[in-house]
Amino acid sequence: MVNQQKKFLQFIHQHPRLILVISTFAVGPAAILTKIIIYNSALTIAFWRVLFAGIISLLLSNVLKEKSGVLPKRHKDRWLIIIAGVFLAFHFSLWFESLRYVSVALSVIVVTTTPIWMTLAALFFMKIFPTKNEKIAIFLVILSIIIMLFETGNNGALVINKNFVIGTILALVSSWFIVGYFFIAKRILSTQSLWGYFGLVNLSAAITLALLLLLKRESFLPLHFTDFGVLLIMALGPSLIGHAGYNYSMKLTRPHDVGFAILGEPIIASVLAFFIFKEVPALTTILGGILIFIAIYLVVVISEEEAPLI
Repeated sequence: MVNQQKKFLQFIHQHPRLILVISTFAVGPAAILTKIIIYNSALTIAFWRVLFAGIISLLLSNVLKEKSGVLPKRHKDRWLIIIAGVFLAFHFSLWFESLRYVSVALSVIVVTTTPIWMTLAALFFMKIFPTKNEKIAIFLVILSIIIMLFETGNNGALVINKNFVIGTILALVSSWFIVGYFFIAKRILSTQSLWGYFGLVNLSAAITLALLLLLKRESFLPLHFTDFGVLLIMALGPSLIGHAGYNYSMKLTRPHDVGFAILGEPIIASVLAFFIFKEVPALTTILGGILIFIAIYLVVVISEEEAPLI
């Protein structure tokens, strides 16, 4: 068992981008699964997803007997794990809420603008100034978000859709929280084991969401018992394979690679939404999505050799 684990880890270290491919396909259906049980509170959905993910991760850590243990040795790192959990809680709750207002395509496209905000975070917190291409990318993302707030009216004119505005803002703020979550993962996982860290972060998120549920006086339990099955799938697939894979990739690769892999999420989610919910993205969503893909390509690929994000 130990030898097999060592061989597997050695293989992963030799092919780190394989994790990103698997993670992207695992995360892709997350919005679809959320949409299936969207009649539940966004906080309730998020709570059970991270709670299941946290418990299973800590069990895996124990089974695999991770050498670095569960709790980090440094007190500061423990606080960072708590903060990462808070970020994750707000990311999920805001993103799930955005799916009530907009299509899967629009919501996921906006959420995957993470690499752009990582560039800005590097500027504000690390004084790493963006390159020319990164400046262009930031402009394109802002332009694309403005475009996606509109829809084509009956007379062919562009009109602002109130739901588009609300859903886009929720997804946008959600993407900002995941930036902090990734930055902390990059720092902690240089010395900490994956499953112990991931388990603690998700349990921290679960506690945060539990407090929010109590404050809003919303039900902890989903409306239907069968919803637990969907929630468990969300924890096993998008969280344990997808998010854990992204976190581990932050340890083996550059944030650029993770950012580029995230581009696959809206494509997978949009295709699934089309076949399952018959959702056809608005023309403004398609145009905005193309601009965002170009922007992230400029940041992740073209600017790679000019200035690393972190």
